[in-house]
Amino acid sequence: MRKWERGELDMGNETERYFSEFMAEGGETGFVNMLSVESFKKKMQQELTRMNGVAFLPGSQGKMKESPIGAGLRKMGEIFEFYNRCAEDATRFIVYMTSRQMGKEVEQAIADAKDVTLNFNRKGTGAKGNAEVRDLFIFVNPAIQALSNMYKMMTGHKLKFAGITALWIVGGALMPIVNQWLLSLFGDDDDEHAYWNLPPWVRKNNFVMWVPGTKNFITIPLAQEFRVFYGFGEMVTTLSSGHHIENPWLEGFSSVMDLVPVNPTGNGGNLLVNFTPTMLQPLVQIGENIDFTGKPLWRENEGNKYAPMYGKAYTSTPEWMVALSEKINDFGGNEGKKGYVEEYAPFWGNYINNPAVWNHLLQGYFGGMYNTIAKGFDVAVTVGSGNIPKVYQTPVLNRFLNRPVERDNAGVLGDEYYGLIKERDQLRYEVNTFKKKAQRGDDGAKEHLEMLIRSDAYKRGQVISHYEKIIGDLKKGLQAADADVDWDDIKLGLDMYKAQLIEELDALKGGGDVLEQARRKYDEAASASEKNRLRFRIEQLVGRDNTLTKPSSARSTEVEKALALVNGDPVESRSDNDRYLNAVSGDDIVKDARIRMARQQCKVHDDEYKRLMEAGKAAEAEQYRAANMKWFDAKTLLDSGTRKMAADKKLLGQGYDSAIVKLLRYDREQMLEAVDGLGIISNY
Repeated sequence: MRKWERGELDMGNETERYFSEFMAEGGETGFVNMLSVESFKKKMQQELTRMNGVAFLPGSQGKMKESPIGAGLRKMGEIFEFYNRCAEDATRFIVYMTSRQMGKEVEQAIADAKDVTLNFNRKGTGAKGNAEVRDLFIFVNPAIQALSNMYKMMTGHKLKFAGITALWIVGGALMPIVNQWLLSLFGDDDDEHAYWNLPPWVRKNNFVMWVPGTKNFITIPLAQEFRVFYGFGEMVTTLSSGHHIENPWLEGFSSVMDLVPVNPTGNGGNLLVNFTPTMLQPLVQIGENIDFTGKPLWRENEGNKYAPMYGKAYTSTPEWMVALSEKINDFGGNEGKKGYVEEYAPFWGNYINNPAVWNHLLQGYFGGMYNTIAKGFDVAVTVGSGNIPKVYQTPVLNRFLNRPVERDNAGVLGDEYYGLIKERDQLRYEVNTFKKKAQRGDDGAKEHLEMLIRSDAYKRGQVISHYEKIIGDLKKGLQAADADVDWDDIKLGLDMYKAQLIEELDALKGGGDVLEQARRKYDEAASASEKNRLRFRIEQLVGRDNTLTKPSSARSTEVEKALALVNGDPVESRSDNDRYLNAVSGDDIVKDARIRMARQQCKVHDDEYKRLMEAGKAAEAEQYRAANMKWFDAKTLLDSGTRKMAADKKLLGQGYDSAIVKLLRYDREQMLEAVDGLGIISNY
């Protein structure tokens, strides 16, 4: 290419001679812009002055000396443009030279070269609405050409096409296996799920290979026509290895639809965005708060409803944009309060000072050019602050390197998590609406409410709400500047809870019993530490859905236990903990959990009684106690029984374990009779 630009190609060299023909006969396909005479004269004058080290001031006719920074940026742009041109021409030229060596005439060889990938000069007649659709939706022409090329290959070379398709499927199926093999050989313990923590879209549309010794994956984009088959193979391995895909059939159908000019399943299945003209899509995506994969552009939930918009940005949003938004919010606001711009703006208050919106608009309308400039700016800021930029954060290289980044409270769930959250919130509103009607005596509302509470969607909502709270608390721990909190411990706790969330959702979908699974795993566990973890799991499952509100400390206690578990510490400081766990069965642990839940319920009533007494409301306190006497009687019995069991546990390991276990079971059954009398409701 450099030789051709300088007119130095050697016509005696076959390759260089063919390249000269290729360029002269129009084999290179690029953007064509027809300029007016005046525009062309102006452009040439600008080029001449720039050659003399002078540049035009933007928007004026004045001239000034080109600054070193301006010259550097222009030179960088020229370098990118040159190598992009070479990359675009390489494949076409190879096809051209091969066709010529096979004896084809120049015109036919040029046609072969143009048609090997997208032929920018071929657009069809525009009949039957094609011209209008092409104007409204970008990449319609490439999609039609891709389908046409695939059809020609499929009908003209059936066996070869079938063989190539099979190879793509096998390649997609093998890639996760190869990555897991590398991670098991050379990775750390926390790298076990690194491959599947990559976004599904990245895994299915790129050749992905882990780089040993790093957290990075090489990602090479795949051809549009065959990524469907590669993605199918990758999905098969993902499912067979036990990883989560919410709706495999829809996932597969969506991949096939990528070949269609306007994919109705894109943008997370949002039809409003899918059928919006390309020019307006970024704006509609902002209105719907989704990107092209269907994931949110910024966090939006009940917990952060009143938070400033910069606090809702994901880590993928440029830091300088977040910092700028924070400065703007400081006018009348702070980190816990919206400033004047967001608080008093009309309906667009959530967009005007939202760094995720700024970033999305620039990406949507300036694409690769903006991303390259933004990445370059981030690198400059990083270097200027005395830090070394990460390789995957640099321009160009970031397109070929990826690393797992969590964007939500259940990162390993993927895009489906957002749909589940939305389903849960919609159902919650419906339940609350019909609960109010039922309280007014509407029998039809009561029946509908009962139907909702028995539904699978309601059960899924309970599971998600439970883990959303705990995972949210753990994530807050990541941001806490507390030297006593180990980041790695919290990360392990997050992974543990996410795995449990996926396990429960899968069990509900398959009609399974999660508690029964945990009980069976307890009986099969070989070590006391694993039994300890499963005991805590059973306690969670049994105690989750009771009729009263748990004490306010319950959530923080669960987080503390999670961190204790990942450190290998006992869940609670109980005497002879390991001996007890090894001596009893999973059924015993379930019954222990029921008793523990009942004691928590009793404590709620006892705490309320004490609060009233301390407030000097003795009469009201005694009235409350009389109305809830069964809870106070049960507390006395349960406290006594728990102390007796604790004493019996100390006798384990002295040669009479079988008899002691029978004694413990007798104590437990006595307490369970009191629990049954309380009428505590639980899904389990």
